[in-house]
Amino acid sequence: MGSVNLSEKSMVASSWYHWTRKSFLLIGIWLSISGSAFSGGLSEVDSSQVLEMLKRGVPVIDIRRQDEWVETGVIEGSRLMTAFDQNGVLTPGFPERFTGLIKKDEEVVLICHSGSRTYYIGQALSQQLGYQKVFHANRGIVHWLRKGYPLVEADLKSAL
Repeated sequence: MGSVNLSEKSMVASSWYHWTRKSFLLIGIWLSISGSAFSGGLSEVDSSQVLEMLKRGVPVIDIRRQDEWVETGVIEGSRLMTAFDQNGVLTPGFPERFTGLIKKDEEVVLICHSGSRTYYIGQALSQQLGYQKVFHANRGIVHWLRKGYPLVEADLKSAL
């Protein structure tokens, strides 16, 4: 039987898949341990809705990492606040930074690469911290780019 030769892209994709799977497993365990069940405090929005909400003054929080902001750019007017490190671990102080910026009764939009991280962190914000108007961009910055909406260079000094 011949050997299998994985390309570099396949290996990167495989690593990303396993990292993402491990991250969501850890978040799921975190939510389970808290004894919380999912509630109605989290809603999905698409890129056109994110754009409209931004125009209305609803804060948009980009929870991606610095390297992701640099790679793609960011939505003008969004706030940069990394939620998870490269290993999928919640960054120290994220809940405190978030609660210092957003009130529990205030609308807020979360955006990440594809919508997975925002879904899970949105659930945690809703369940554990009592936020009831959390919206997550269900296809993330990937969908924003596909729609051709503008991005600007990330101001890394403004990251929270």
